[in-house]
Amino acid sequence: MDDYTRVTITASLQDACIAEAALSVSRVSGWLEESEGEKKVLTFYLPIDESGEKKLESVMEELKGCPCSIDKGVLKGIDWENDWKKNFKAKKIKDIIVTPPWDPVEPSEGEQVIVIEPGMAFGTGDHATTSLCIELTQKYAKNGSSYLDLGTGSAILSMAAALCGAGRITGIDNDPVAVAEAKANLVRMNLSDRIEIIEGDAEEELSGQYDVVAANLFLHQVSNIISGGLPFLKDGGIFIGSGITVDQRPAAEEAVKNSCLEMIEVREEGLWIAFAARKRQ
Repeated sequence: MDDYTRVTITASLQDACIAEAALSVSRVSGWLEESEGEKKVLTFYLPIDESGEKKLESVMEELKGCPCSIDKGVLKGIDWENDWKKNFKAKKIKDIIVTPPWDPVEPSEGEQVIVIEPGMAFGTGDHATTSLCIELTQKYAKNGSSYLDLGTGSAILSMAAALCGAGRITGIDNDPVAVAEAKANLVRMNLSDRIEIIEGDAEEELSGQYDVVAANLFLHQVSNIISGGLPFLKDGGIFIGSGITVDQRPAAEEAVKNSCLEMIEVREEGLWIAFAARKRQ
């Protein structure tokens, strides 16, 4: 098994949001977030090769001026799985339980389970942005509705939509690592025949329109999607946006106000928010 560079960023609760934005901009696919008192610790892994070095250089550049500490070391490939297992446990999000294979759960009546292997693609349900999006997906992805997951990562939102009874489901991501892990998760959940995973950019690869479009990204990405007019969202359809910090809420609401959308609701968890908006007819 290959070795990895293990990087940890320790920052205040507020600065952790800046750090996560830096990771996203640097195209780091996934990271683990832990709380230590008044601080957050973000852990991510990069391959020990030229691509990993370039991503780490990008992260360091993006974090210039951010008051945080950064440590790195080498994680032996054989320890990769166990390092994740220490921190990833089952989490209940309304009627959906997200759990790793080594922490089996017995759902109660009306509950459903997503079994997901933590890896290098973002989306285990543990982060507030993901759990908020899953809550909104359960509310708006009705039986037979079509669902588009922009920046699908691990495909966790697509899988949640499938468990809610959505019909045509598409997840798209321009990161080949995320696409590979998304497809592996679908195989594990026996959902490969219900969810299509596409590698590439939405503007180039997508056709048709959807009843629900979800984008668990960051504010600048969500704003760009909204300002583009959402051609892949049906009139009257629902847009779910997240990856937005509490202090960015006014900017998100302003972006919605100046678009083809009408805000329906905003949900908050910790330092993060997610919202649902309807496309005007």
